[in-house]
Order: sequence, then C-alpha cells, then structure tokens
Amino acid sequence: MAAARDGKRIDFRLTFMSKRFSYPLTSHQLYYPGDIVTAIFHGSNVLGGESLEARLIRTKLRQITEALKKAVDEGNTYELRALLDSMVWRAPVTLDDNGDAIISFKVDEPGQYMLIIVKEVNVPHHRLYLYSLTPIIVLRYGMTVSAPDKAELGRPVLIRANLINASPSNYRYGAILIHEDAYQVLVRMRTSGRCPQTTITLNNALLLKGVAVKELRTFKLFGVGLEKVDEAFLVNWLAKALGANKISISLTDETKNTSVIIPLMTDRSMPEGRYILLIVAWKPGAKGDLVALYQGFITLTASQ
Repeated sequence: MAAARDGKRIDFRLTFMSKRFSYPLTSHQLYYPGDIVTAIFHGSNVLGGESLEARLIRTKLRQITEALKKAVDEGNTYELRALLDSMVWRAPVTLDDNGDAIISFKVDEPGQYMLIIVKEVNVPHHRLYLYSLTPIIVLRYGMTVSAPDKAELGRPVLIRANLINASPSNYRYGAILIHEDAYQVLVRMRTSGRCPQTTITLNNALLLKGVAVKELRTFKLFGVGLEKVDEAFLVNWLAKALGANKISISLTDETKNTSVIIPLMTDRSMPEGRYILLIVAWKPGAKGDLVALYQGFITLTASQ
C-alpha cells in the first residue's frame, strides 16, 4: 500500500499473522534510572543479515503518532525526522538469519522513551525505513502497596499505596482490578485494502478506524480521535473491551500526598477468582507523566 503527499512517497508493507496477546501481563518489567534495558527485535526472515540502527528517543507515544500522522496525511516529514534525529542513544544492529536481534542499553533519566528500529539511505535520494516503535517508561519512584490477599464480593477493597522517597507534589492515583479470564485480548484488523474500510478492534471494542475527508486519509484512535478521549470515555471503553462485570476502576482526585488510600468497589455480579491489581501514580496536567507502577493479585470470593 502506498501514499503520495507533497512529492513524498510513503510505502506501507505489512505482514499479517494470527497472534493472541495477553494484557495485562502476569508481570510488568519496570525500569528505573540506571537500569539496563534488554529488548528483542523480532523481524521477518526476509530481513536476515540486514544492517539497521536502534535509536532511543525521549518522546511520548502521542508525539510520535502525531508526527507519523502528518507524514502520512500531509507528506510533512519534518517533525518525524526531527524526532528520529533527537536520540539520546543509538547503536548499529545486525540482524541474524531469522531477522532478529538483541539490543541492550542503559537508561539514565526518568521519563517516556521510544525505542525505534530504522534504516536510512541517502543515495540516490533520502529513504527512511521504519521497522519498529516500542514505548519504554522509566519510572521516577518505586511504590509499596498494602492490599488484602482475599476480599469478599460486594464489599469495597481498600488499597494503601505509598510512593518511595517521593517529595510532596501534585499527583493522581489510579487502581484497577481485572479478572484473569478477562485479559485475553484478541486484536482483529478488518480491511478491504482502503483506509475508509479499515478498522482495528480489541475484543470487539473499536481501537482504530480509517476515515476519509475529501483527499485526506487518516486513522482515528477509538474511532473518535485522541483529542476527544477523556477519563470517562476510557473507563467505558475498558469496560466494553474487558467485560463490565470483570473489571473495577478507581481514580483519585489530585493530591499532594505521597501516601493514599484507594477504594475499589466490587459487586456480587462479578465472578469469583483471582484478579490482577494494577496501581499507577502520575503527574496530572499536559505532561501526564507516569511516575510509579505496581502489580499484584487479589482473590475475590462470594460471601459464605
């Protein structure tokens, strides 16, 4: 599939495979300043022996998607190239015969990063091959959490979270319980080969939708565009994707406290069993930086 914008040609070469992903993961790899990150690039065997480059750039997913959108919609590649050139680390990568490679690097500062696998060719003209984009979050703080191992359905579950060595500032906290059976995620793409007839769903909840307005072809996240997504929309979307009676979400108001109690509501319509507990803390506002993450498990049982 190819698109031409403002004298620039953009080719999309996609390989489709049947794959089932599970999320949330049974464990999350957490990174803190000073850690060594090891990543595996799984490429096509067509790329076996290729010489590529790994680049780590400090940027948010939204920034990179907006830059890609401008490149595809308008042929404006300036922001994309500027992002790709603003790396904090880079290294050559030689793929093995299967098209795979192992990449290791150190992260020094907290923040949001993107690990990108690229190839640039400048002769006879500039060509940019973009093979992979992987978000990496380096957390600022650790988190200790006090939560019961077991709880009774129909009663609130009280979660106590504490940021380690954190100074009072503006924070928000969120907690989510997800039944283990609910985190099997099926991603399905349906397309006729044309942008307006392309959708990507996650467990039948709309994730991406192609739209066409005059000459413009683009994709809108959740079918409405990221600019229209707020907390209420995201909570409802998660309930649709994972099952309304298999998930419980609680968000705090903005607070300067580094220790909080978060109540998670449960009801008797929820199935018994083991639930994954995720606790996050972030800085509210335009940046919305995630500063801490915790994962554990709670077993919910019916009253005797």
